[in-house]
Amino acid sequence: MGLVKISEIPVHDDAERQGAPSPVASISANGAPHFVVGIHGADLEQVIPALVPDRHIPAVSLGHWSLHEMLAFLLSRIGPAECWLTSWGISTKPVQALMDMVRDKRITQLNALFDHRVRLQCPEAFQLLLDLSGNKRVDIRLTKIHAKVIVLRNANHQVTLYSSANLTTNRRIESYAIDTWASVADFNRTWIDQVRIDAKLFNA
Repeated sequence: MGLVKISEIPVHDDAERQGAPSPVASISANGAPHFVVGIHGADLEQVIPALVPDRHIPAVSLGHWSLHEMLAFLLSRIGPAECWLTSWGISTKPVQALMDMVRDKRITQLNALFDHRVRLQCPEAFQLLLDLSGNKRVDIRLTKIHAKVIVLRNANHQVTLYSSANLTTNRRIESYAIDTWASVADFNRTWIDQVRIDAKLFNA
C-alpha cells in the first residue's frame, strides 16, 4: 500500500487549519543555560546557581522538592516580591506554605489563577484559600487552566519559573525551568493578567 501524502488528508474543520488563538505574541530570548538535577537530600541553595539577569536554568527534581519549596527558595534569593502564580492542582501543605509567604510579606502581592475544579480536587486546600482570599494583597481567580507558571517581580529582579509540578506536595520526578529574562517575565505576566480579566473571582 502506498504512503498517503499529508496534503491529501482531508481536514473537515477550518478551525484546525487556523490553530488555537494566541492572546499574546511569542518571544525569543538567548542566554547560556545552566543545568541542574536534583539528588537525594539536595539543598536548593547548593544546586541552583546565582540568579543573574538573562539566564535560563533548566532543572529536574528527582522527587526531592515541590513547587512551593522552589517558590520559597526563589524568594529567599531575590527578596520580597509580587507573585503571579498558576496551577491546575492544589493540596493543603503547599497552600498553607503559600499563605505563610503572603502573611509574612515575602509575597507582597499574589495574583493567582487556579483551575475551576480545585474545590473538588482538595476541599481542605480550597477552604484555606477562602481564608486567604479576604487579604487585600491577594487576588485569586478560577478558570480552565493546566499551566504551572510563577512570575516574581521586585525592584531588582524579574524571575519566571515554569514547572511540570502543581501546587501540591510532589515526590515524583518533575521538571523546572528558571528564567531571569525581564522579557520572559513580561510575557508571562501579560497572558496571566489577560486571562484573569475574564476568570471567575474566587469565593465560596
